[in-house]
Amino acid sequence: MATEKNYTPEELRREAILILHKNLGALNTYRFLAQVSQSRDDYLKLQQRLFNGQSVDELYRAAKQHWQKRKRQK
Repeated sequence: MATEKNYTPEELRREAILILHKNLGALNTYRFLAQVSQSRDDYLKLQQRLFNGQSVDELYRAAKQHWQKRKRQK
């Protein structure tokens, strides 16, 4: 009897995706993952709530500042 490996959540996701890709191919793996990960939220409402009318440039600047701050903290 084979012993089952105790995967971390990240390892389990990676291994499952590799198995799906091997057996279904890239396109069908993507289609499957898209189906099982569909959100019940309306994307446009979520986008409006998260970004609150900010432009792409504003979001880019905020993201850049965030990552620069994280680098300094390490």
